[in-house]
Order: sequence, then C-alpha cells, then structure tokens
Amino acid sequence: MAKINSTTEKYLSVFLAENQLYGYKDQSGKIQIAPTYKSAEPFGNNGYAVVQNSKGLYGVITTENLVVEPFKYQKILLFETRDYTLASTVYTYRVHNRFWLWDYFPNFSKDSTLEVLPLFERQKLRQTNQVKVLQNQQTLFSKVLRLNKGSSLKKPTAVEFVGKGFIIVGKYLFKYKKNAGEFKIITKNYIGFCDNKTQIVAKVSSIKARTYNTKGKRIQHYEILPTNSFTITYKGREHLVCIKQRPTQLKIEPVIYRETEKTGYYFVNAKFELALPVHLTHVEIDPDNSLVDIWQNISNIIPVVDKGVFIVETCKIIQDSPVFHYYSVSKNGTLKELDIKEVNSSASLKTSFEVSLN
Repeated sequence: MAKINSTTEKYLSVFLAENQLYGYKDQSGKIQIAPTYKSAEPFGNNGYAVVQNSKGLYGVITTENLVVEPFKYQKILLFETRDYTLASTVYTYRVHNRFWLWDYFPNFSKDSTLEVLPLFERQKLRQTNQVKVLQNQQTLFSKVLRLNKGSSLKKPTAVEFVGKGFIIVGKYLFKYKKNAGEFKIITKNYIGFCDNKTQIVAKVSSIKARTYNTKGKRIQHYEILPTNSFTITYKGREHLVCIKQRPTQLKIEPVIYRETEKTGYYFVNAKFELALPVHLTHVEIDPDNSLVDIWQNISNIIPVVDKGVFIVETCKIIQDSPVFHYYSVSKNGTLKELDIKEVNSSASLKTSFEVSLN
C-alpha cells in the first residue's frame, strides 16, 4: 500500500472487481482508481505501481492514475529508495530487414515438410533492456543497457543499491546527482567499495584492478597476484607466504591484490576493506610451530573487517588426513594463534572464531 500524498493518511490497496479486472481502493473502501487493469501490483512508498492493460502490456502509474511509463513493455520491475524509484524494463519490437537479411523458409525443418510458409521473413524481433529513474511523477533518466537479438523474452536487468545515492545496474555503477536530477556513470566494471565506502573498486583486467573516489576519479592501481604468494617481514627477515591448493573449511577462495603505486600493501579478495600488514610487529604462537612452517602450509586467508583482523587457516596433511590450525593477523601486525581444535560445521567454526577473537 502507498500514501496518496504526504499530507493525508489515505492508502491505496489493490482489489479485484466483478469484471475480473483490478483497481485500487482507499482505506474506507472508496474506489480511487477504477478496475480497468488485467493485473496490478501494490503501490510503493514513492507512489508508483506496475499495472497490465488489456493487451497484456505493462506500464507504470501513480496514485492519481497518471501514466508515467507507457503500456509498451513485456516486463517491468520496480526498485525503490527514499528519493527515487527505478524501473527496469524489457521492450520487444520488430524491425524491417533489408532484403539481403531476409530469412528464407524460416519455419522449415528437415524433420517436417508440413510447415514451410511463409517462404521468407522480412522482420526480426529486437529487445531493449532499459533502466529508468522515476521521481515526482516523471521519468528523469533512461539508460539502454543492451540490445538482444532473437525472439526469447529476457528478464529485466538486476538493480542493486549500494550506499546512499549509488546503484548497480548489471556491471555498471551509477551515482545519483540530486541537484541535477540525473545519474552519472562512475565505472563499467564495478567490484565493490573499500576504505569505509569512500573508494570504489573496479576490475580492469584479469590481473589488474583500480580504485576510484566517489566522483569517479582514479586513485590507485592494484595488481592481482596470480600465484597467491607474497612477502611479509618480521624482525628484519623476509618470509614468503604461499597459499596452496589444499582442503579448507573457510570455503571462500582467497584472491590477493597488491597496491602498486604507493604503499605496497596486500589485500585479500576484491573489496579492499582491510589491508594485510606488510611487516609483522609481534608473534604469539606455540613454540613448537615455526613461522616458516605456518607460511608454507596456508590454505586460506579471510578478512574479518569489523574486528580489524585476518583469519589465517593452515592445513597439514598427516597420514592422508588434513589437520587444521587457525591464526589471526591484526592490522597492526600481530600474529596470534587461535584456540580452535575441532570443527564439525561452518556454523561452529564461525562461533569459535567469534569467541577466540573476543
């Protein structure tokens, strides 16, 4: 249900009339929008709803029954924020091909000679997948994302909200400029946010990534380490850390990035929310274990951003069975052994980590 306006307490809800068509009533039961639609969805908080006309096509209306998106779409999905609504649409249409692009015997099959007409097809189906921004009962912005050939009906592009004013459409990241009433594309290969959501990570290639500020200006370059090996120093000695393909209970496969222009810090996975220390300052481990032994048996590393630490999992194969040990590495460079012996499930593993880190 949705408010008609901000000054009243009246709401609209969908109802099915005797004519088997849908309309909208207010809380008192009075009809506000006549039952003329083949299907109708509830109004969102911003006052938009998707409805279907008698021809089976979809459009978007307001609580005053004003059509803000015409009835020409095969599918519409609405996504809502506090300030605006996004409509992800699929529009199918036909184009007239030139004669050299005609399809001859389009319905012919070598397994059947019964259906051979029409002899040629002059028209082709095309599809446009668009995302539109709706606000104040009008369309502010429209972005064509791709053109799909063929007759199969495609789904509307997924839309996701990331932080205030940002949306993800496919692999594109947009920022809404409220004063200008428009969306600006920030990057085409969005991966995630980092540094307390003030920097944006985008993939450049299979071995490179970059970060941008929230205005879209490039900040830093990163390289993806293909071998998942890197160096950490402790007491002036350099140690090679290698993540090997071994059994793991953490499930998330680590990807190691290195900032190439300034700090040289390492980051695990793509969001860059926590930098792995280049230098260790303090080590708290069992005297029977050596630092070299730990680094040579790492099977996984995952960041725990809210705790400011990394979980390091080591795996030794003893008599054909994996034996796991766990350590934490703080952002200040402290390596500490965690008291986690046996784990029966991922849930108990998570609980054990929470207890050990606290």
